[in-house]
Amino acid sequence: MSIEGPMGSTAPPDPWAPPSAGDRPLVGRRVAVALIATATAAAVGIGSLAWVVLTHQPTGTLRGAVSSAPTAGPSSSAPSPLDDGPVALDRGSVILSDGFDHQAGWKVGSLPSGTTYSYEAAGYTIRGVGELHHWAYAPLRGPVQALSASITATISAHASTGSGFGVICLQESLDHQLRYEFLVTVEGRWFVERGEGPPSATNPNTVVAQGRTTARPGAGPLTIQGVCLTQAMPQRTRLVFFVGAKQVIDVVDVAAHSTNAGWRGGVLTASTASAPSTVIATRVILRDAG
Repeated sequence: MSIEGPMGSTAPPDPWAPPSAGDRPLVGRRVAVALIATATAAAVGIGSLAWVVLTHQPTGTLRGAVSSAPTAGPSSSAPSPLDDGPVALDRGSVILSDGFDHQAGWKVGSLPSGTTYSYEAAGYTIRGVGELHHWAYAPLRGPVQALSASITATISAHASTGSGFGVICLQESLDHQLRYEFLVTVEGRWFVERGEGPPSATNPNTVVAQGRTTARPGAGPLTIQGVCLTQAMPQRTRLVFFVGAKQVIDVVDVAAHSTNAGWRGGVLTASTASAPSTVIATRVILRDAG
């Protein structure tokens, strides 16, 4: 199986046959489609299509607040003494608050996979198809050193195990890309994942931390918030994740090519091969959390 990219190129085939209906997909074998929003076209390439295979070993260093049995991997680096205090839900100044009552620059259109992005009366709607992640970046011109991104959304009742939604932080320099994804699935699993370099089937994402939550995407609105804070040299990123009003993880991650380039934010959804999913975002808020 292959998916044709937007410029006529052919993406690599999905290396994993999805499980039978009702089984939880292995997080280490998810594949991702990256959709770049219009406002960041010059920086990241509008509408570009990419694939990411996730690995499973957590790598971050736990810091404090925890969820139901979260896991994070070992690290030899201690947290930076900078920006080491509590992170509140409303920390920082709002740089974008979008209720999607009119078109304001988020990506619209479709991919060859059948996934569509649209403004509808209910909100910004992503109809995801396939064993894929889908994301679009917010229509903002410049990055910030400390970014808080939240999405309030619902997901369709027919969405299968492994489907969900969340937010994403993107950091780009001239020759490198660093991404952090914050995802919650319909069965109540959450993940913080890191991707470095151009997304591809041979450049896997890494799970920084994961756990379980009783608050899960469904027919009622759920707010999911991720915070990415660049810390002192050597470059580390403090990652704070809220599901609803509860902080589920506070972790420090060391990336090989983290810089001071700042962060852009966006929305993230996940769908599975066994059933499409429809995520409707009713509010996205980005804050400069510095």
